[in-house]
Amino acid sequence: MRQALVIVGVVILAGVVIDAQSNGQANRFSTRLESYQEVPAVSSPGVGTFSAHIDDSAQAIDWELEFEGLDGDITMSHIHFGQPGVSGGIMIWLCKTTQTAPAGTATCPAGKAGRLSGTIGAADVAGPTSQLVTAGQFDEAVAAIHAGIAYVNVHTTLVGSGEIRGQLRAGDGHK
Repeated sequence: MRQALVIVGVVILAGVVIDAQSNGQANRFSTRLESYQEVPAVSSPGVGTFSAHIDDSAQAIDWELEFEGLDGDITMSHIHFGQPGVSGGIMIWLCKTTQTAPAGTATCPAGKAGRLSGTIGAADVAGPTSQLVTAGQFDEAVAAIHAGIAYVNVHTTLVGSGEIRGQLRAGDGHK
């Protein structure tokens, strides 16, 4: 009997560890940004990566963006609300140069290459109200990311609508 209880305990503990690991992985998102994913597609040697980790308990998203080889200088970067192949509204500002952006938005690094990171909270969710996401709706932003209805792009002086883009996907790999 004692041996059976030990086996049951080990099986339960293994399930808890596996569940915790899969939940951690389920809250990691990344993408590879490239010009061909833009709408409409553009031809640019620019590339980038974006990775994020959602901390549900803290209602925060830690993120990192790296890019290089852009044809134009970066002007801004966002997380947009939109499925693959469709332009969507700005959900979260990642950085800006001279554009009007929510208070606290980071300044983009100057030039055609750079790296920046930060933490997103409810106050950083800007919308888009036209797509029924209102300012401050952190849970809606997280739901969109989990559903694959969010993409990251980098706008430049040569391509104001965006020079590189990538759809956010669950996991640590850049696809």
